[in-house]
Amino acid sequence: MRARPAVVLCAAALGATASCSRANDALATRVRRLADAYLAAYFERHPDEATLDGVALAPHNRLPDDSPDALARWQAREDAWLAELRQIDPTPLGEGAEAIAYGVMRAALEGSVATRVCRYELWNVGHTGDGAVAVITSLGALQPVGTAAGRRATLDRWRAIPAYLTTQTANQREGLRLGYSAPGGNVRITLGQLETLLATPLGDSPLYDPARRDSTPDFRDVLSRLLTDSVLPALQRYRDFLGHEYLSRARSAIGVSANPDGSACYAASIRATTGLSLSPDSIHHLGQAEVAALEAEMRAIARASFRTANVAALLDRLRRCSPRHAPRSGGLAEPCHAGSVASHARLSSSSRARRFASAKVWRSGTRRRKTAPARAFTS
Repeated sequence: MRARPAVVLCAAALGATASCSRANDALATRVRRLADAYLAAYFERHPDEATLDGVALAPHNRLPDDSPDALARWQAREDAWLAELRQIDPTPLGEGAEAIAYGVMRAALEGSVATRVCRYELWNVGHTGDGAVAVITSLGALQPVGTAAGRRATLDRWRAIPAYLTTQTANQREGLRLGYSAPGGNVRITLGQLETLLATPLGDSPLYDPARRDSTPDFRDVLSRLLTDSVLPALQRYRDFLGHEYLSRARSAIGVSANPDGSACYAASIRATTGLSLSPDSIHHLGQAEVAALEAEMRAIARASFRTANVAALLDRLRRCSPRHAPRSGGLAEPCHAGSVASHARLSSSSRARRFASAKVWRSGTRRRKTAPARAFTS
């Protein structure tokens, strides 16, 4: 027999108000414990995000373990959390904090499970987001130092960089074997980042940033040797792998549809990112409609202020006459006046322009996004 929702049982139990209240309190406590356990485990799994999000009591001494075994263990935990959430009727929670935590956690887990088809770990070569180079260099500026514990954590994390890059290399090599790859353009940008990083003097390197923020001489010396003897050689090996083995086999198409199950990956990514079941075509049409509306709004401003409908030519003219592009001394520049600058501001900051800039989605591809609700759980 199907279990009746707790709210129905409580409503039917006349005179059992205290019992219903206790049941609801127990449910709220259960959801809070689930959310707390998930958030703590998430930051254990993604210690880099804990540092970047400024979580004080977090594992700042490690990097993510993206090995197949670690991924399988994490996915098993996700499955268990999601199964437990699906057994809970959130209705008695009303609209309180526990109801929000339930919704955010369930959406995050469902999104993560859905995007497993993408096999991101097999083609995660990127110059932004979760690409290995981006992860390592972004931590330099935010790695906590200034205490003995912070210095120890920094050295432990930096010692982990070679093994982290070895795992990334193994995953990406396996991806090539199975037909998964990143776009060639992303690989070339990453190679450029690596070459710049390797050519940068040690004292100016973002990897040396923790030492610039900590005055302890011994720490600086140890970090310098660690970078010279271990980290930089590991980055060189990763650069050689990408340049000699990966780039020639990277996909030429930008769109994820070029990877195995690419269409399913795209659809799952939409669901995980937006929480909505939208088709790629519907997003493309929405983008086209937004562009058309934006252009119409800008033409209206152009006609009213400049008596022209040629927005492209007008924007070029306004850019050239902008005070920040005028010669500092001597030379000629197209005159600028307050009306031009004000109209330029109106063109650039119209409501549709702002919405379009923040919501534009290209049909050609998709970007990895971890589906963790870290900030939604923290307060």
